[in-house]
Amino acid sequence: MLTTLIYIEQRWNFASTNTFPESHNRLPQHYREVLILVVVLGASCEETASLCNCAVGTVKSRVIRARQLVKEALGADAL
Repeated sequence: MLTTLIYIEQRWNFASTNTFPESHNRLPQHYREVLILVVVLGASCEETASLCNCAVGTVKSRVIRARQLVKEALGADAL
C-alpha cells in the first residue's frame, strides 16, 4: 500500500501543477482533491481517505458532490 500511496502522491503533484479545466479549478479544495485522486488518478476510496485523513464515506460523498458541481459548472459555461 505504501508504494501505491507514493505513486498517487507523485501523480497528484503532476496533476495539480498542470492545467486543469476551469470548471474543476473553481471547486473547493476538498472536492477538487478527491476528484483528482479518485477520478483522474484512479485511487481507491480507501487510499484517498488515508491520504486526506477522512472517512471513506466522506470521500464517496465528496466525489458525488464534486461531480454534481462540475456538471452544473459545465452546464452554466455552455450557456
